[in-house]
Amino acid sequence: MKEPAPIDRLTALLADDLAQVDGHIKDMAASDIALIPKLITYIFTAGGKRIRPLLTLAFAACTGTRNPRGHHIELAAAVEAIHTATLLHDDVIDESPSRRGRTSAHMIFGNQVSVLVGDYFFARAFQMMVRSDDIRILEVLSGTAAIISAGEVTQMIHSGDAALTQERYLEVIRSKTAVLFESACAVGAMVTDAPQASCEAAGIFGMNIGMAFQLTDDALDYDSDVQTLGKPTGHDLLSGKPTLPLILAYQNGTATEKAFWQKALGKGNRRDLPRAQELIVKYEGLEHTRALAQEYSQKAIESLPLIKTSRPEVIDLLADLARQISDRRA
Repeated sequence: MKEPAPIDRLTALLADDLAQVDGHIKDMAASDIALIPKLITYIFTAGGKRIRPLLTLAFAACTGTRNPRGHHIELAAAVEAIHTATLLHDDVIDESPSRRGRTSAHMIFGNQVSVLVGDYFFARAFQMMVRSDDIRILEVLSGTAAIISAGEVTQMIHSGDAALTQERYLEVIRSKTAVLFESACAVGAMVTDAPQASCEAAGIFGMNIGMAFQLTDDALDYDSDVQTLGKPTGHDLLSGKPTLPLILAYQNGTATEKAFWQKALGKGNRRDLPRAQELIVKYEGLEHTRALAQEYSQKAIESLPLIKTSRPEVIDLLADLARQISDRRA
């Protein structure tokens, strides 16, 4: 029998805590305005791996000197609420038709409702994180929310910019995606009063697997399908997002090929996708993107021995998870 994937083993190990996180999310969704819980319920019934709150719970389980008195559950729920709010906003901005294999919320409930419910979930996340009664944690998560918002603006500024540099793009995904992974891990350690070195190492782990996660997504968008990815292949191209496979193909392309990219990013035509995939294959954009993702995963693994723990089995699972993230094909 095939061994379960690391994320499934970690989920099983922390199943009781995850169930409590889901309960807190349901509480956060509660409102006298029926449309709010209706939309949030729609989002959460779509499934998802809950990887960010899982990381918070994992680091709370394996670090520290005291019992987190339930605050790790609330913080994991707050992390997932922040993530959900960003997804609602992202799908409106990108005009994404689907999310996790089903119709995006904004396509059903409308753009205005989706944006406002995203704002509502941000606010509920802050209510939850304040209960930890730890100013350090509040500073980390509130700072993260600000960085994510700035990252969204930066990404929007560069929409349609085929000449975006790799360095600049990595800065975008660091602020837009990886910083929430970083914070999810760091606050899991902080809530148990883990040593500063362990908290810092947890954050380093999160930042690096966040980078690996996004880079792998970049590759999958040109090398997968809607059934496995949960959204249409080529969505980044159609929404004008220059991701790393495209950036690499553009940088190495001929003048004619660069003209194609500039046109394709600007008009969002699905008929351009086969040519885009052909050029990305020609310049090995997927291979280079996946190789960089694996480098980040390795950096994450290298941070784990710096963490003081009485639960080495959890640390081993986190290392396996880092490998899985950069190796995934869906």
